[in-house]
Amino acid sequence: MPLLSCFYPEKYHLECPVLETLHVAYCPHLELFTSQFHDSKKAAVSQIQQPLFSIEKVVPVLKALTLTEKNIMLLSDEHLPKKIRCKLNVLWLVFENDNNLPFDFFHKVPLLEKLGVHSCFGLKEIFPSQKLRVHDGIFTQLKELHLVELDELGSVGLEQPWVNSYAEKLERLHLFKCPRLEELVGSTVSFMNLKGLVVRSCKRMAYLFTFSTATSLVQLETLMIQDCESIKEIIKKEDEDEDSYEITFGRLQTLSLDSLPRLVSFYSGNATLQFSCLQEVIVVECPGMITFSEGNINAPMLYTIQTSTANWNYQFHNDLNTTIQTFFNQQVFYEYSKHWRQVDYDELKGVQHEKPAFSDNLFSSLKRLELDVGSKRDIVIPSHILPYLKTLEELDVRSCDAVQVIFDFDKSEMETKGIVFPLKKLTLKELPNLKCVCNKNPGGTVSFPNLQDVLVINCGSLATLFPSSLANLKALEIIWCKKLVEIVGKEDAMEQGTIEMFKFPCLSKLLLYELPLLSCFYPEKHHLECPVVPKLEELTLNEKNIILLRDADLPQDFLFKLNILDLSFEDNDKKKDTLCFDFLHKAPSLKCLRVRRCYGLKEIFPSEKLQVHDGILARLNELYIDRLQELECIGLEHPWVKPYTEKLQKLKISGCSRLEKVVFCAVSFINLRVESECVPKDGVFIQLSDCQKFGNAILQLLQFQTGRVVECPNMRTFSQAGINAPMFYGIKTSMDKSDILFEFHNDLNTTIKRFFHQCIWNKSPGDIMNFPSLEEVFVDDCGSLTTLFPSSVAKNLGKLRTLELKCCAELVEIVEKDDDAMEHGTTEILEEVFVDDCGSLTTLFPSSVAKNLGKLRTLELKCCAELVEIVEKDDDAMEHGTTEMYMEE
Repeated sequence: MPLLSCFYPEKYHLECPVLETLHVAYCPHLELFTSQFHDSKKAAVSQIQQPLFSIEKVVPVLKALTLTEKNIMLLSDEHLPKKIRCKLNVLWLVFENDNNLPFDFFHKVPLLEKLGVHSCFGLKEIFPSQKLRVHDGIFTQLKELHLVELDELGSVGLEQPWVNSYAEKLERLHLFKCPRLEELVGSTVSFMNLKGLVVRSCKRMAYLFTFSTATSLVQLETLMIQDCESIKEIIKKEDEDEDSYEITFGRLQTLSLDSLPRLVSFYSGNATLQFSCLQEVIVVECPGMITFSEGNINAPMLYTIQTSTANWNYQFHNDLNTTIQTFFNQQVFYEYSKHWRQVDYDELKGVQHEKPAFSDNLFSSLKRLELDVGSKRDIVIPSHILPYLKTLEELDVRSCDAVQVIFDFDKSEMETKGIVFPLKKLTLKELPNLKCVCNKNPGGTVSFPNLQDVLVINCGSLATLFPSSLANLKALEIIWCKKLVEIVGKEDAMEQGTIEMFKFPCLSKLLLYELPLLSCFYPEKHHLECPVVPKLEELTLNEKNIILLRDADLPQDFLFKLNILDLSFEDNDKKKDTLCFDFLHKAPSLKCLRVRRCYGLKEIFPSEKLQVHDGILARLNELYIDRLQELECIGLEHPWVKPYTEKLQKLKISGCSRLEKVVFCAVSFINLRVESECVPKDGVFIQLSDCQKFGNAILQLLQFQTGRVVECPNMRTFSQAGINAPMFYGIKTSMDKSDILFEFHNDLNTTIKRFFHQCIWNKSPGDIMNFPSLEEVFVDDCGSLTTLFPSSVAKNLGKLRTLELKCCAELVEIVEKDDDAMEHGTTEILEEVFVDDCGSLTTLFPSSVAKNLGKLRTLELKCCAELVEIVEKDDDAMEHGTTEMYMEE
């Protein structure tokens, strides 16, 4: 926070008697400490630069502290009592420009157990090669070392002789974003007590340990390496003599190798690796890994190898080396974990794609397989993998540009003969280069008798979907496949002139949409039987099919069960003057009518009733009108239509640019409800968009509970007259299902006014806003929010304990300044405040609020570039010369 200069802009006392953790960094204008000794030397202390804390009062109770160069100099003063720093055991150093660590200061923190060094520009080494007198007697209790974002760091220095004793005591070592660091240690070092090692984003590091150093890791429990693009091995082989030895990781339980594109092996030597406690191995995005180790591996407790961050665990018992070889060296199936990203490197060009020998139990429990953006394979499931997918029920492939074939059936693979594949659901989405689902299936080598649901969306190169019929198919949906010509393709073995029979006894849903080249189901003579067609409940028809069904000699009850009809006319060259009312007589059970894209249609229901209108739509209760560019009138107000209007429960109108009014006179909608997906479990929902007001009449909304008002910038009020909505409890302002619900009790009219024209709150919403039981407030990514709480709302937050604000770019104040309202504020039990990336925030709390924060335990402020002070100066109430007191327990 580059502008933060003070806690409060006048004289004050800030007391925090139980403060244990204090981290302040990158606040260049903020004075953190003062002391009685230093103040006695100064004639006066600047009000604006008044430091936050007194060293004598705060530092003695601190256990964790972040310091800059300036504060270290202040705390290093010889005149300060030694007991001041006796409890400090966690220290973070954040320097802007320094080449060396302050070793003289470390003498003043004898109980230090954890040292973190963060963003110290210019620091090239942690421990220098030459021991100086200042190094004696420091770090006697040090157990953890964290090195974070040290751009110039070239050496840690743990291998230096005078540092060996510290290295042996280390229990935790973390390195993050040290881009110039090429090795962890330059020679043999003993890490005999090291329990956890984490190395992330160290892009020049080529290996982690030498063999001799690795033999000391007897206490290591967790080893995690991530995003180190140059690492080729974890343990570096030193010489041939080590082959007769072994490395024992006696307590290692978790090993994680993540995003190491050049990693070839864990260890390239022949020494035996003993993992007596290893249970979980994570290997993610390591496309160059050929083997785990050249030598023997003993891992008796290993039960899982995880190859994805999505927690897909493959069980391979304890044979880690064979697993890695078959899974990675052969390059067969390792990338089939969800969100796998494979990267091509020169090291991979010589790897042969040979047919592997898998255990019979491979993938024995796998039921669902997802493959998305990361895959670079053109064939998703090769023929030699099929026999192992004995339990796979769902296959989901999406957003893979390289994929050309889903199933590869190779007739030379005799073991695939007669395989019955258990797949039940197949989803293919956004595969622009997919040529076919099955490239060949000679003689019915593999069958899919259990396949029930097929969804294909936006596969632009797909010409044929299946090579054969799928008898048990229940749902087939194909959308936006611009090159699809046929559903089932002709197989080479079929005799010329044979009439094929396709039966779908279970097909209950068929959706074909935006398929401009589709001309047939099958390119030869065939019979297609779908016994459930006479039982159709939902049907979409164009003009041609309507005429066909209308004129066909069909049984009287052929469409008797049809209750949803979607009319979508596709011929824009031929205008439609009216709907096909004569056809509607064939669907007496119709409940839902959808009318879309009928070019030229100017009205749904004409003003004059004709004989053809008699007896239709008797059960209609839903009407959807979509993209009727010429529509000027729906016609719901016509006398002969009023019986239908009174029965309507749902009405949705969209994309009708010429429609000015829903109805032109009084109409009864006594049963009108709304879309089912918008209805709360036990409530009623109203949705408006692009509105200015709802009307002038008194509205009785007795059951109305929830509303959504979206993109209505001109809406001034809900109704000019009164509204009675006794059950109303909230409003949403976007179409997002996760959108927050703002509670405003039952005053809908006031809600609209205050929400859209006074930024959610009005000046004093206390009459309708009350949160007496609210304990936690989380606000994230609200870019237009300027004020979080009006003072009248804040004073009633009697149980608020946690406040977290993130990514609110326009937020200027958390609590509105209003001393009259906040005189008796009730935020006394607020314990945690977190503020991150709120770039317009200049102050955190008004003085009236800050005085009531006696229970505050945690205050974290990050990336608030305009923040100048924590507590705002009270110009009206503050008398000149008054010193304010802020107590935090």
